[in-house]
Amino acid sequence: FAKETLSGDLDLKTGTGNVFLTFPKSAKIKTDFTSGTGQLTSALTNQTDAPYSVIMKSGTGSLTIQTF
Repeated sequence: FAKETLSGDLDLKTGTGNVFLTFPKSAKIKTDFTSGTGQLTSALTNQTDAPYSVIMKSGTGSLTIQTF
């Protein structure tokens, strides 16, 4: 995202595969990550009261959140 979204949900589902997302450093997001075999790596702190959610469910895959 080139600029911060005020609110909403990004709902991702993969059977097998990794996901890489990039957000502005100022972004406030909450994450809900579920994977059979995978891990969450995030450059942003999970904020439970954030207006923007990233939800990912994967059988085999990781979620990486980077900043710019």
